[in-house]
Amino acid sequence: MIQFVIVNYNNVNSTIDFIESYLKLVNGSNSKLIIVDNSENKEDCLRLESKYNQNNITFIYPTENLGYLRAGGYALEHMAENNIEYDYFILCNNDIVFDDKRFILELESVKSECLLISPRLNNNGVSINPYLTERPSKYKNAFLDMHII
Repeated sequence: MIQFVIVNYNNVNSTIDFIESYLKLVNGSNSKLIIVDNSENKEDCLRLESKYNQNNITFIYPTENLGYLRAGGYALEHMAENNIEYDYFILCNNDIVFDDKRFILELESVKSECLLISPRLNNNGVSINPYLTERPSKYKNAFLDMHII
């Protein structure tokens, strides 16, 4: 299962665009979307929740603005509490639009080799992509697990 998580903060129009893009992308695939609403005023997302009342879309509402990464951690906690299992966890901005349906196929094709997925990042023509040349050891993973959130 592919678990998508986005964070909304006072930008419901981008969230709508993301949801529409997501629905086209995952049509028929085994995926879910969690939207963490970091906004002080929850009314806009509550309206979206009633509009997109679907099994594969869940809205969660922290009591305070957690920031981007802590909101991702909040979603992970929600998933653990609700026994939601996943093969892939994708935390992304709500201003992303998936315009290529091959994303799911490409993701599934690298299943056993995938550690990190990132868009291609360039700064004045120079690649600034994060990368690893080999998988970290289990000790390094334990260290990363302790320091990620």
